[in-house]
Amino acid sequence: MVITGPPASGKDTVMNYFLKHETARVLNIQKVITNTDRKIREGEPPDAYHFISPRDLDRMDKNGELVEQIVQTGVSRKATSKAEIERLFLGENLIWRIDPSLAAMITTGKFFKKHFPKHSETLMENTLVVCINAPKDVLELRRKKREGKNYDRKNFALRDEYEAPHLDILQRKAIVIDNLENHLTETVEVLAQSVKTHHAKIKNKKSETVVLVGGCFDIIHYGHIHFLKNAKALGTHLVVALESDKNIKRLKGKGRPIHDQGKRREMLESLNFVDEVIILGDKMLDKDYDAMVKKVHPQVIAVTKGDSILDKKQKQAKAVSAVVVEIPKIKSPSTSQIAKLLKIE
Repeated sequence: MVITGPPASGKDTVMNYFLKHETARVLNIQKVITNTDRKIREGEPPDAYHFISPRDLDRMDKNGELVEQIVQTGVSRKATSKAEIERLFLGENLIWRIDPSLAAMITTGKFFKKHFPKHSETLMENTLVVCINAPKDVLELRRKKREGKNYDRKNFALRDEYEAPHLDILQRKAIVIDNLENHLTETVEVLAQSVKTHHAKIKNKKSETVVLVGGCFDIIHYGHIHFLKNAKALGTHLVVALESDKNIKRLKGKGRPIHDQGKRREMLESLNFVDEVIILGDKMLDKDYDAMVKKVHPQVIAVTKGDSILDKKQKQAKAVSAVVVEIPKIKSPSTSQIAKLLKIE
């Protein structure tokens, strides 16, 4: 498993908390440990790095024993050895925290073809790449807090520019999880569910984890995209239960929906992370929703945090032995707000 993300996305914190999660303990997931040519610092865990001499690090580089270029960090240098990754061949489950440039190479297959050509296909199939991200304003807030007086916006802008093409690849090929401010627990839960799903796929390639969500999805906006992408990360098959025009009018009032059910379905089906759209009837009672859930039989029901009918969805999940996962809500204009702004409501 690879974990990456832009500076200040919180990837290290997410990884460290995940390693304490029950999923990581059950699967016995261990960190890939990088080499550094400095001495251990006072109070530093002895397993934070492999502490070696500068001469040994240079020797490993010369002999082709490293899987990444040596990186200068202050007065010391660091790089990961091929032997660390080869722990996979001993049956270990590993988590490797790396920068987006190297993570992008892994998603495209270039990394494994270069360093492990005989096992590249197997390693590609079995490796989960997760990109921890956050909205730009949250990233900047964290960077300012972390750097304090040393915060240099231009320096981060240059780093962001360098990482942009790599993050673009990760957006398309990796599982992207938004780590919103004050939502660390939820981020770790989404990550844990993604890891469990991936592990189940490896164990039985015929297995499928169905994730069910529901809603109106009238004007697709960033909040919808965030929710649906995070929902898809919880499984392998995302099903959207789409409310009818009459039900939306009853819930939202005159002038809604803006797009009829057919158009809303077409928009959802155009998203590559949506696998199936179910058209709901005009008169849906609780028993009808219950019957729909039983028919779909999901393993996961994803909801936005603060869902007003969470208790009903928990009962539906219990009826099919599924779990309910709450996805953090982000600050984004709603369909109603966009409609008012465009003066179409």
